[in-house]
Amino acid sequence: MKFKNTRYNQQLERSQINKEGQKLLNNFNVIDIDGLEQRMMVNKFAVENDIPMVHVSAQYGYGYAFTRLNRSDPCLYCAFPDPPESRKDPLAVFGVATGIAVVMGAGKVIKIALHKGELARGYMLSSSVFQNDFYKLPVEKNPNCPVCGKL
Repeated sequence: MKFKNTRYNQQLERSQINKEGQKLLNNFNVIDIDGLEQRMMVNKFAVENDIPMVHVSAQYGYGYAFTRLNRSDPCLYCAFPDPPESRKDPLAVFGVATGIAVVMGAGKVIKIALHKGELARGYMLSSSVFQNDFYKLPVEKNPNCPVCGKL
């Protein structure tokens, strides 16, 4: 098997992601960011620029991974059209739930880079530390979504 020589950004830049800061995202093949408000801004940017986005999060004993690969997929706004105010504040999380979520997300990014394997498309993959199980939570593309509905 031959792998394409892929360049990647080895530098870490810390920057505010606002409308002006979105130009930083043009140089990446897959994007995600921390914080719900920032994720929604990056989601919109990813949809408008047709860049794959992998969403990874954790709360309490649950980890989540969601992939938007192209215009046919639902976006993060389709999954969370009206997030409650409580989601904007930090939540308690088991470290192992965060670890599982990060590993699921890293696996999605690797699969995107290699064009191999099944991605969490059209559903959010959820893991439960409490039940020692994984679940596929369906996410449908909303034709009236203000971010991706007209695509």
